[in-house]
Amino acid sequence: VAREMEMFGDYFHTSATQTAALAKDFFKVKSTRIFDIRNADDIKRELAAGHPVLIPADGKLLKNPNFKNGGPIYHMLLIKGYLADGRWITNDPGTRLGKDYIYTNEVLMNAIHDWTGEAADGARVGLIVVP
Repeated sequence: VAREMEMFGDYFHTSATQTAALAKDFFKVKSTRIFDIRNADDIKRELAAGHPVLIPADGKLLKNPNFKNGGPIYHMLLIKGYLADGRWITNDPGTRLGKDYIYTNEVLMNAIHDWTGEAADGARVGLIVVP
């Protein structure tokens, strides 16, 4: 929190770009890369290359029944795989039941939006972090 306040003047919501900068600065990761998500295949390509994908999302659109108050207005979660029927396997830190949480393709793809400073209604992007 302290480092986010120093870098961004806020700690509550960080965009994909800010999260990438924080990963490089605070966690000293080797590299980060933000990529556009046009469809599910864009995410599947990254997963096939061995890159778990961190996504920003409108938390309310995720419709996770384990969230309180319908979910956060902005949220990030990790996509780590997918099933043959197109559902996504995630680690969702927004709930204690988030390990291996499954989202449908429709729900997840609809919810992916970066933070714009006011709402999670920005670009559909994914973030790759290389340790």
